[in-house]
Amino acid sequence: MTTKRKYTNTSTTTVDTTPLQNNKKPKNFNEKYIEELRIKLLEKNKEIPLYLLDSFNQVDTILKQTVITKENHSAILVGPRANYKTLSIETSLNNLKQKYNDQFIVIKLNGIIHTEESAISSMATQLELQLQKLRGDSFSLYFEEELAEREKALDKNSEAVNLDYKLNNGSLIDIFQRFLQIMNYKSTDTRHKREKVSMVFIFDEIDSFAGPVRQTLLYNLFDMVEGSQISFCIIGCTTKINIMEFLEKRVKSRFSNRIIYFPKPANYKEFTDSVFHLLKIKDATNEAEQCWNQKLFEQINISCSPLNNLIKKNFDSTKDIRKFFNLFQVVFTKYTFPSFQISDLSLIEKFDKNRLKSGLTSRVKSLSDLELSILIAAARVSIKTNDNVNFNLVYDEYSSLLTSINASIPSVFGGMDIDKTYKKWNKQDIKNVWENLLDLNFLVEKGALGIRESALQAFVASNYHTIQSSVSFDLRNLNVLVTLQELRRIIPSSSLLYQWTTL
Repeated sequence: MTTKRKYTNTSTTTVDTTPLQNNKKPKNFNEKYIEELRIKLLEKNKEIPLYLLDSFNQVDTILKQTVITKENHSAILVGPRANYKTLSIETSLNNLKQKYNDQFIVIKLNGIIHTEESAISSMATQLELQLQKLRGDSFSLYFEEELAEREKALDKNSEAVNLDYKLNNGSLIDIFQRFLQIMNYKSTDTRHKREKVSMVFIFDEIDSFAGPVRQTLLYNLFDMVEGSQISFCIIGCTTKINIMEFLEKRVKSRFSNRIIYFPKPANYKEFTDSVFHLLKIKDATNEAEQCWNQKLFEQINISCSPLNNLIKKNFDSTKDIRKFFNLFQVVFTKYTFPSFQISDLSLIEKFDKNRLKSGLTSRVKSLSDLELSILIAAARVSIKTNDNVNFNLVYDEYSSLLTSINASIPSVFGGMDIDKTYKKWNKQDIKNVWENLLDLNFLVEKGALGIRESALQAFVASNYHTIQSSVSFDLRNLNVLVTLQELRRIIPSSSLLYQWTTL
């Protein structure tokens, strides 16, 4: 009775509730079943969609061949951002850990976070921690000769010698030498004649390591793999479909040239089937789960249902099944969830509209006149200086624009001494505005970019944290994520700032 009173305002409710009435099923199920269903649905965000199963199987195959049969493999996963590339790798590795947890080591690097030097140091740190976890005290056996030399030095000299061994100590050449020492290590002790562990390298944003002067790491890594006695798997993730064009010949010659694509759904049916597969409970064990599957099937097959309209909207705009699932979590946590009224998705529609308001247009419209003036000045400087934007240049551009616009405004109106010109704010006040634009992601650090146009840009990006730490706030180079043309489309033509959107 309660369900009927709440949902009689929609035309699809009759179709939606009929099966329950005909089958005489209860409107509210056992709370235990409801909570189990909620948990199962929330955990399904880690599942791979149907349209990407072929790509996932390729990734799973090369990882299994590396860990189980000890083969060497390398591949690059290419696809849009947030399209299950990393999740596919993590899912496959988690499955392997259940049986072969002590037979492989995973080292993760990110092209946005790591420079070439910090990447090598991070590799050493991760390798050391995981080897100690797997081998325990036997980790020192890899470096018996080096530790023996240190002990001799301690005996000869009265000065203290550091016997605490760290894999990431020393120069980059020393670190790579220790890598090779571990990979080619042969123990004569029968206690440690165990099967060698495989190594899996995962490079997120691998395109950041493919710049004109930033491929030394990839070359050394592939070169090290060729002469190693243990199995390797090197997997890179990128959104650049033409990534192979940026790899040097020496890197290509050592790379398998295997590309695994993670595309968007090819057609509407493929997308709908993936949505149904994602929301459906496999092997429904109780009445609540069976009822959920039945309701879901009915609503997807009604062409004008709110659920179907939501699927069409997502398919026509982004084809992002992950965003669709995130929206649908509102249904899982709704207080009316036990009645399974998925024919009423008004809450999801409101949430979706509110989410879309955080886009570029809404963020620009939320800016004050002063913030908008600084953003326009930054976009103008970006064009004039080929993306070399810093606070001083933007403030000079802002001052120049303000001087020109104030010159066109008469200072006296109708004989009254009233100043109508724009106020020119000082640098200290503008710094607060500059920080606000950084927080709103209108401005980003240069190190957050991908492939560089020149060797100089690649050098600056790879050494950004080292260089910028000694550069003052006024001179730090940033990039503007909104163009002058985009601002011209958003700012009303009636605004006085509209004339600034052209050079």
